[in-house]
Amino acid sequence: MTARRWGIVFAAVLVLVAAATAAWMAAPPEWSPAWLTFPSSTWGGRPAVAALVVLVAAAVMVAAMSVARRWTRAGRRPAERTAGPLTPAAAPDPPSRPTSAPVAPDGVDQRPPGLRAEDPDIRRLIESVIGVRDLVPSQALAERLGAGLAAVGVQTDHPLGRPFDPARHQAVETVVTDDPRLADTIAAVERVGYSQDGRELRPAEVVVYRAAR
Repeated sequence: MTARRWGIVFAAVLVLVAAATAAWMAAPPEWSPAWLTFPSSTWGGRPAVAALVVLVAAAVMVAAMSVARRWTRAGRRPAERTAGPLTPAAAPDPPSRPTSAPVAPDGVDQRPPGLRAEDPDIRRLIESVIGVRDLVPSQALAERLGAGLAAVGVQTDHPLGRPFDPARHQAVETVVTDDPRLADTIAAVERVGYSQDGRELRPAEVVVYRAAR
């Protein structure tokens, strides 16, 4: 029990003693036992006896509180001596990081199975992403979508300046050029093309130079 609790107990006892003494003083003389009957000339009668009782009770309470406080301190000292200096808790081990996957040898397809355009559902999904990329106004978002397509092996075909290839390009317009070196080359790309594993997913729509006659 702490010193504070001892103090509360002793205060309650002192209040009870004071209340009992006050009740004794208010009672008629004939109610008092013979050993508590004092003539008025003895120490001032009942008031003096009551005051003495309260003082004795208070002194006992103070002495008891002092002893209780000493007991409480004595009980804490061994714990304080044995506790020793506080040491910081050991830092938790850092979370293990996944090791990088081994690099596959050249020519080995590292894509997860089921992400090839031969599957009609996967092809429709890839075409949907391509269609969204065509419409997004943000260049940063378009680049992210392109990176996602590249992660599953879809290459973007932007053939500006390259020779026109009917198997891979779709001519949507022609322009006349006086430079014979530019004839049958791609002057502009209207819409990029996409391929996967050498298969054309969508041809690039281009403008082709045509030699002047």
